[in-house]
Amino acid sequence: MLELLVVVAIIGILVGYVAPRYFSQLGKSEVTAARAQIDAFEKALRILPDYAAAYRELGKSLRDAGRTREAEESWGQGVVVAQQRRDTQTLKELLVLLKRLKQGTG
Repeated sequence: MLELLVVVAIIGILVGYVAPRYFSQLGKSEVTAARAQIDAFEKALRILPDYAAAYRELGKSLRDAGRTREAEESWGQGVVVAQQRRDTQTLKELLVLLKRLKQGTG
């Protein structure tokens, strides 16, 4: 029984040491992924500048990276493109995203 308590104590110490390092790396990987997504959507928009859904997704990636002003600009451009292309579904989604951003809930 004493051996089991020692093992549990060692596991607890290891978790206390390893977990914070693991979760700090997790945050870094999310930022890295957001940057890669931003680059990919920017490249896509250089090729297809009238693709409203790419503006929507670029804005989401920018928002996730903490770049809310740029996300708002991307969604605004997407609204213009969606209106020109008569893409009503993407237009609705963009307007919801902009509304939530302005309300501070999105």
